[in-house]
Amino acid sequence: MKKSHRTEGAMLIVTVLVVMVMMVVILAITSQLALSSRRSSTAQESSIRAMYAAEAGLSRSQTQLNLVNSLLQPNSMVIPSGPSGVTTTQMETDILSLCGLTALPVNVVNNVTNVLCGVTGSQGVLGSQPVTTLGTGNRLDFFTKYIPVTSFTSASYAVSGDGRSFWAQLFSADGITLKGGKNNAEYSSRVRLILNSVQKTATDTFVLTLSVPSVSATGTPDSSSTRNLAVGSQNRTYTLNVGRGSFAKYALLTNRHYSSSSAEAGCASTPSNCSRITFTSNTLFSGPVHTNSNFNFQGTPYFGGEVTSAGCPGGAIKTNSSGDDYCSVTANPGAYFHTTNWKAQSAMSPNDQAPVVTTGSNTSDPRFQGGVSWNKNFIPLPKNANNQALQAKSGGVFINGTASNLTLQASNITLGTTSTPVQRISYTLSGSTVNLATDADQNVYLLNTTTNVWSKATQDPITGTWIPGGAGTKFTGVIYAKDGVSNLNGPARTDANNPATAPAAIASFAQMTLASTGDIAITSDLKYADPPCSGSNSVTNGVFNAATCTNKNAKNILGIYSSGGDVDLVSPRCAVTNADGACTTAGTRLGMPKNVNIHAVLMASQGKVKVDGYDGGAADGSLGQVNLMGGIIENYYGAFGLTNGAGYGRNFVYDQRTNEGVTPPFFPTQQEWSAGLTTPIKLQQNGNQVQTAKDGT
Repeated sequence: MKKSHRTEGAMLIVTVLVVMVMMVVILAITSQLALSSRRSSTAQESSIRAMYAAEAGLSRSQTQLNLVNSLLQPNSMVIPSGPSGVTTTQMETDILSLCGLTALPVNVVNNVTNVLCGVTGSQGVLGSQPVTTLGTGNRLDFFTKYIPVTSFTSASYAVSGDGRSFWAQLFSADGITLKGGKNNAEYSSRVRLILNSVQKTATDTFVLTLSVPSVSATGTPDSSSTRNLAVGSQNRTYTLNVGRGSFAKYALLTNRHYSSSSAEAGCASTPSNCSRITFTSNTLFSGPVHTNSNFNFQGTPYFGGEVTSAGCPGGAIKTNSSGDDYCSVTANPGAYFHTTNWKAQSAMSPNDQAPVVTTGSNTSDPRFQGGVSWNKNFIPLPKNANNQALQAKSGGVFINGTASNLTLQASNITLGTTSTPVQRISYTLSGSTVNLATDADQNVYLLNTTTNVWSKATQDPITGTWIPGGAGTKFTGVIYAKDGVSNLNGPARTDANNPATAPAAIASFAQMTLASTGDIAITSDLKYADPPCSGSNSVTNGVFNAATCTNKNAKNILGIYSSGGDVDLVSPRCAVTNADGACTTAGTRLGMPKNVNIHAVLMASQGKVKVDGYDGGAADGSLGQVNLMGGIIENYYGAFGLTNGAGYGRNFVYDQRTNEGVTPPFFPTQQEWSAGLTTPIKLQQNGNQVQTAKDGT
């Protein structure tokens, strides 16, 4: 049947209406998708801006920590020294104030612990105090007294008053809040320090342990989106060392850079023609090196640590009424090259950090990879061992005379039915031998040679006699032999020709200083049970490589200090030392083996560290090396051997721990106070980031 025009018109209208409805639906869907996309894009943009803002907050936090790093450096901390400077009592008072104390805790006085105050948890000593408490009284005197306002100014930071409010806020529970940002991308972050512990590690040495909690930052571009970032610091804890810098930190320090007083006198009378100590191409020092005189270089000696000299000319070091050495004339910054060629610092070419000097056909170009300073402060050496004697009497080992034989050995003893690791210490005085041992808890035990039983013992501080029984002495770590030690030794090698077979002389936990007013003669290997370093220094393609020190957590350390005599390393060619210092082969004194291992910091403040018999041995072969792990501090530069092969060569490995606050107990310290962080505080970069987000939809 043929459709009518009316029917066809109706269908057309319906079709048009359906198409229009579909177009409306499609348009609505498309619009919604576009709107949703636009909303998503806007949210994403907001989120990105929030992230950038949060990262800006973290960057601002690191900037604040950089300020702290700057303030806690030796050049920012000003501690007056000298006769009118800060005394030990004054510094101790300021350190105690950090803990809210006015006197040393009983446990510290009795040598049970060296911790003045501290906790092991996340909340530090100062962090647990409110800002109002920290900002008043004496709790922050250490920071406000020794970090002047000028240090803030030098770091381009404006601070009010003496800086107390800055430190109070930094150490508070909330820390310092940092806010900023622009273009609708604001940030807020917090940074703070925690003082975890304060320790007194020696008479004039204190250690502050700091930590930095995770730093969080929030970026907020608008009310609909935020980003929270939290990062930790690169190290969990940081160490701030305060003290009269221990002499143990030097790889080498000489007061007079000559072999003897006669050599110095000759150089003073004829500076251009004298016998000087020379650093040659065989010289490889990895730690700090200092002299109060002037150095002499030949060839290409290498120095991995900082090199400094006070520039006092020969013969100009005098002693004042207080007994301290000083330079009696104006210092002369510079050095000698090939003995006769003097170069003032101002005349060094191409510059004073890398001088190159040609003398005839010889060229000297010392390499200072740790930097060099030609006009450093004069460092006087101590003239007595009074502090070491006091510590030995109050809880160490006091030997009232000359020890004819002093043996150190890492060993085990039986206490009851238990085998206990100990540090053995035995000595002979006036023909009588005393056998002692100390454990990791610093208890001292005495051996009854009749019953072969060990028991706790206490020493009479006047006579040095040991009395068995009772609570016993707590070992301070100091052994004091009043008039010297004629034979300091460790356990013998199992194979005399193999240095590796020498048993340990110093137990893994032992920290000791042997001191005396007289000569100390070393006659064998003295090895650590747990050495911090291994190998030797080397040079590869003109670059100095220090020996590997990967075990810097090792505890054992030994200091040997003579305040009035020499530290003698006795060669087997020197069984007896005559009155004039010459050696003979007759006699019964023991001598060191070939390629001897000495793990210790050696110091002779009025004498020298030398090899007795350094000029012997060439006829029947070299004696090998003195493999020293530690450092040497001496008044005059002692000889170890001759260039013709006689005596010993030097293989010195610097114990890097000593530059990080680890020193032998009550080892001599300098007159000048110093303080500073061992490592800068840094936040983690591109790692350990924790993100949380809140996005609008």
